[in-house]
Amino acid sequence: DVLAQQASSAVVRRMLMDAEGLEANGRYQAALGLSRSLFPLLLATLSQETYPRMAAAATPALLAAEVTRSFRAGLVACGPLILLVCAAPGLLLRLFYAPEFATAAPVLRWQLFAEWLYIPIWAAVAGWSAQGNLRPVAVVALVAAGSHVLLTSLGVGSLGAIAPAVAHAGSYAVVGLVIAGWRRGLPIADPIGLALHAAGAGVLALGLWLP
Repeated sequence: DVLAQQASSAVVRRMLMDAEGLEANGRYQAALGLSRSLFPLLLATLSQETYPRMAAAATPALLAAEVTRSFRAGLVACGPLILLVCAAPGLLLRLFYAPEFATAAPVLRWQLFAEWLYIPIWAAVAGWSAQGNLRPVAVVALVAAGSHVLLTSLGVGSLGAIAPAVAHAGSYAVVGLVIAGWRRGLPIADPIGLALHAAGAGVLALGLWLP
């Protein structure tokens, strides 16, 4: 998973630099750095509490319950923070980096949208990984990395610095479809939580068009 992500990130950065230059790459890296300094760390912290229970789940039903618990925790922990950052992305980029990086606000909003889409994927993959079911974990990693590179290559010429972040969101949408179509399905037994997640995605999508 980590190797696939690092490889795809290196390819995406190279494509962005070749198409738009170092300044565009810097804006993308600022948005990515701020997003990744908050949400993966938060989800990793949640995993320390939920992962042992997933590993000990003796039946598919118990595993689904623990995955669902993790999914709900991810929504509660990340939702308010994502909305807060989306409300003032330019200000936070100024504070974290420098005033000139405030222009990366649209990139950051797309990256945050991607992080929100990732929450059910994170919960599902954690459940598979905890039980040593590595095949779907590998498939998810390869599909995410490959679709990120492919979608970036399709959009970088027209979208500029925002293309990798848009592609990131698109890659998680593709992964979500792959997981939903997996023979075991998405192991999240929480229709209300999934509906709230979809509603949150709709709200964040509307925010993508803010100045």
